[in-house]
Amino acid sequence: MDEINEQTENMKQIQEALSTPIGTAADFDENELEAELEELEGAELEEHLTDCFHHVEILTLFFSLSGLSSNRKCLLDGNFL
Repeated sequence: MDEINEQTENMKQIQEALSTPIGTAADFDENELEAELEELEGAELEEHLTDCFHHVEILTLFFSLSGLSSNRKCLLDGNFL
């Protein structure tokens, strides 16, 4: 019975050692990581919106130069004639 208790205690110590973060993993703050993730997602969204705005500017320029301004609204809305 003593041997079983000793093995159980050893298993508990091993589980505790494996579940305890060490090194740089112990230094991470979950709230800080969440804030950094939100910042990165915001930057990615801003970049995507900037790209979309740039494409709209190009289309607007194309339509104004090609004389298709009367059809521009239909094309942009997806309502083809």
